[in-house]
Amino acid sequence: MVYEIAGLRIDIKNRLKYTDKFCEQYLSNDQESASDFSVAVTSEAFYEEKKQSPDYSDGYIENICLYREMCLKMPAYNRFLLHSCVLEFNGDAYAFRS
Repeated sequence: MVYEIAGLRIDIKNRLKYTDKFCEQYLSNDQESASDFSVAVTSEAFYEEKKQSPDYSDGYIENICLYREMCLKMPAYNRFLLHSCVLEFNGDAYAFRS
């Protein structure tokens, strides 16, 4: 499925439903046009992450791996992802990350 994230069209090739739900608000209405890039999870990457985080669901593990792949590819498009909380105060925005 093609998603629009950070101004890019990203073809996310997930196998499990977790990412479908996690990214549903970014789903592109245009599934036919070319994507900027695609991401998928290799078995090796999945099992390495699973080994490090055995208490998480397979869907969550796959999602972490997919996002890692996106983060590695985004700099080529002058983009990056930042997991944070943003607070607006007096017209200014402040981002906090944990």
